[in-house]
Amino acid sequence: MKDFTILTVINYKFLNILKKTYPTWKLKKELQNRPTIILYTDLEPSELSFINAEKYEWDMEECTTVREKILSGFVYGAAKHVKTEYYLKIDADAFFDNDQPILNDNIFNYDIVGYKWRFTRPGLWIDTLDTWAETNKIPGNKYNTGAPLTEKRHGHRRLSSFFCMHRMDFVREAVAYSPNRMPVPSHDTYLWYMANRLPHRKWNGVRFAGLCHSKRKAMALPSQLPS
Repeated sequence: MKDFTILTVINYKFLNILKKTYPTWKLKKELQNRPTIILYTDLEPSELSFINAEKYEWDMEECTTVREKILSGFVYGAAKHVKTEYYLKIDADAFFDNDQPILNDNIFNYDIVGYKWRFTRPGLWIDTLDTWAETNKIPGNKYNTGAPLTEKRHGHRRLSSFFCMHRMDFVREAVAYSPNRMPVPSHDTYLWYMANRLPHRKWNGVRFAGLCHSKRKAMALPSQLPS
């Protein structure tokens, strides 16, 4: 299996959640002994001492919300700090309930692989990306050739990224096309769109064994680390 770095981005709201979910990551053999990077905001490094990882404070002045700043870390922060050929995004509220294998070599045949998903909300983000891409002469074709989309969800095949493998040269290409800020405030919407549009890139959405993603369920996990 190819080498990859695990990366997550958190703030104080997710610290206690990560303390509960992080021990479950070690259930998966493929995730054990991997280089790990934590990008943090509104925390002290000492509060993350329970994780053996490189830790970097994260900020991005161009972002207008905390959520956008955190999600931007998975693009711009990854491009800055990840040294391996691939990186695996795991959200702080993602956890595992068994030790079955979760990765195989096929995942490295794509530029980005996340959880299989069925909609974008708001749908108008796709039109925003199309307009941005056409204006900036990004290679490839418009995604939406029909009526303008709205604030409502737009049903279509795509991926979600709470557990998501990235090829780093693809991430850096996406950063080069939009170096100051994502065209929409969504890491997975932007990177899915770029992988779908660029002729030389490809993406996939799959199911992962034993993967759970729920803040409520994560908080209900038994504590295995100091609170």
